[in-house]
Amino acid sequence: MAVKNWIGLLLVIWLSGCATLPPDSQHADLTPELLQAYEAHSEQLGQFDNWRASGKLAFISPEQRQSSRVNWRHSAAETHILLTNTLGVTLLEASQNVDGASMTVDGEHYQGQSLADLIAQLSGYRAPFDAMNRWLTGYADLKTINDVSLDSNGYLLGFSQYLPSWGMWRVEYNGYYPATDEQPALPSQITLKHPNLTLKLAISRWQSQ
Repeated sequence: MAVKNWIGLLLVIWLSGCATLPPDSQHADLTPELLQAYEAHSEQLGQFDNWRASGKLAFISPEQRQSSRVNWRHSAAETHILLTNTLGVTLLEASQNVDGASMTVDGEHYQGQSLADLIAQLSGYRAPFDAMNRWLTGYADLKTINDVSLDSNGYLLGFSQYLPSWGMWRVEYNGYYPATDEQPALPSQITLKHPNLTLKLAISRWQSQ
């Protein structure tokens, strides 16, 4: 498959048939009590900075739709993303740390300063990976987002965010896994929308590292 197609997959966020837990409500008024619950959850997410998420992803544009299994690992030191097909064959592997970024697609190896720069150079797609690492966990700063909706637990249901150099993104959540002793409540399904691009993800498993 062409590099651009699998680069597009990397921008994706997972579409799967895994079981998910629906939000308590489609929308709850932003009362002081609800905002307090949101802040408490955000504080927990801010401390959850060493994790692994696995599931399936889908990339949808007017020209194509692709899907793959994904394993996304993030820590303060490194982000690592692995895409495989249903047989477990590696399709794409990418990582970023303080020394730069690297990517292997269909046996070809590439290097760059960052994943965002590398993908833009290879495919023309632009993806804000630093923001995506936060969005995946359900975290966003209320001071930087608009059109916010929360469920009755104070978990994000959706928001819009303009990122300089990246444009406007819409992020929507359709379910959370309950909090455990090891980790806070975390999303099970996420949709990212950008002009002419929809990225969907379904996370089947979260792990703290």
